Amino acid sequence: MTPKNRIFVHEYLIDLNATQAARRAGYSDSYARRACYVLLRKPEIAKAVADGMAARTRRLEIDGDKVMREYAKIAFANIGNLAVWGKDGVALRDHKEISEDDAAAIVEVSIDGKHRGRIKLHDKRAALDALGRHVGMFKPRSAPFAGDYSNAQQRRARAFIKQRVADVLAEDVAKAAENTSANATATEPEKK
Repeated sequence: MTPKNRIFVHEYLIDLNATQAARRAGYSDSYARRACYVLLRKPEIAKAVADGMAARTRRLEIDGDKVMREYAKIAFANIGNLAVWGKDGVALRDHKEISEDDAAAIVEVSIDGKHRGRIKLHDKRAALDALGRHVGMFKPRSAPFAGDYSNAQQRRARAFIKQRVADVLAEDVAKAAENTSANATATEPEKK
């Protein structure tokens, strides 16, 4: 692997933005998009990136279970554990009363000039969606009839539809001919 390739791998592992990594590795702006496409397909670079990501995962002790637990904290956070409300309005709970799991769901806590608190949570729906997809609750949508029929079945269906269209057109032509001859007879003057 060339020194420039090693720099690309190092830079790519910073933010996983291949185009920017190519630029930072010294490729021209005009060539960076093409370079990253080519570089990421080279086996030695792909392996170096995979090894770097695996090493990072080990260092951070990240695994699928840990990611899913974080999603679960967001997905199942209960606003009632973070704030109380009643006749006097809404009040944020003291930070000592909030569990570590509920705190993980919080994006922002702010207080306005009138000492009113505001709490913003991570996107609960996105977290539920991610968890649902992970456990296989949602089946991927496919195009109508995609893969439902073999090629032979599709050919037979197309032939049937073509034949049916031809039959309907032939019926329409016959009816039009009947109407034309009926109209022609009705408009002929009577002969004496």
